[in-house]
Amino acid sequence: MKDWLHEITQMDIEVEENVSLDNLPLVYSDRYKFHRLKVDGHVIQLIEPKVNQFSIDSLKKEVTKIHLILNQEIVVYFLSLSSYQRKILLKNQIPFIATKNSFYLPMLGLYLSHRSQPIEHKISEHFSPFTQLAFLYVLLHVQESISVTELANLLHVQKMPVSRAFREFELRNLFEIKTVGRRKYIAYKEKKSAVIERAMPYLISPIQRTIYLEEEVLIPNSKIAGTQALGLLSNLNERKSIRAIDHKQVKKIGLNKDDLSTNHLVLTSNLIEVWKYDPCLLSESEVVDRISLYLSLTSNKDERVSSELTRMWEEFKWSLD
Repeated sequence: MKDWLHEITQMDIEVEENVSLDNLPLVYSDRYKFHRLKVDGHVIQLIEPKVNQFSIDSLKKEVTKIHLILNQEIVVYFLSLSSYQRKILLKNQIPFIATKNSFYLPMLGLYLSHRSQPIEHKISEHFSPFTQLAFLYVLLHVQESISVTELANLLHVQKMPVSRAFREFELRNLFEIKTVGRRKYIAYKEKKSAVIERAMPYLISPIQRTIYLEEEVLIPNSKIAGTQALGLLSNLNERKSIRAIDHKQVKKIGLNKDDLSTNHLVLTSNLIEVWKYDPCLLSESEVVDRISLYLSLTSNKDERVSSELTRMWEEFKWSLD
């Protein structure tokens, strides 16, 4: 299984067979063998039915129960599967691996329907918020190359989402992927200005929603954003107070619900942009990073803003190289 999965996915694969799981009820040991799979450092628990025939309803319930007990991703492992069994597993969205035949690993974004068919790495039209965060961090803070482990540590996440982001960068032809030992790196293969131009169709606005406040409030773990940030970086005259925060921080900022509004008609000069990712991870200054700022203001119809934004963007792209 190890060599086959590595050949198909080109990911780092480790398999520990016949592991003992003392925290599971004994009844499961009568029905399954247990193996541990690591994919680019991401741990997945494999359960192998001792009898190849199964009831889909019972299997689905037991996969759920074992997941709740172990708090790990569960994948059912088979030595072989009939086309009907494979079809019913897919219909019920049960992750599985059938040796040298097929697999369905939605947690990795991978599906192989038959050995003779190419693996499917599904990517959407635009970056996900995390993939965009990873891309911007690399472009803004990495000069040559960086590994999955290093970037995961810098972004305070597990390695699995970073591995997925790296694969997406490769599929979109943005970076070069290098493997040294068991470590996977991305490296530039052209100037940063060329990389950002190539990536522009995939980038999204970082703003999830905007909150309007009756009065200015001290917001921890935030950055100056929007037209206020553009005013600090250009000749735009802007008196509004605009702060950007990660969407996970909304419940932590201690604002009374009566003070909040998402109605843009509220007459106020105090705004909070709730972002899809943490602006503090990308900028060391008091202002949000230039790329996210540009993306957040491209829909602004004010000609003054549009003019200064274009000037700021062109100067920034030139500075990348």
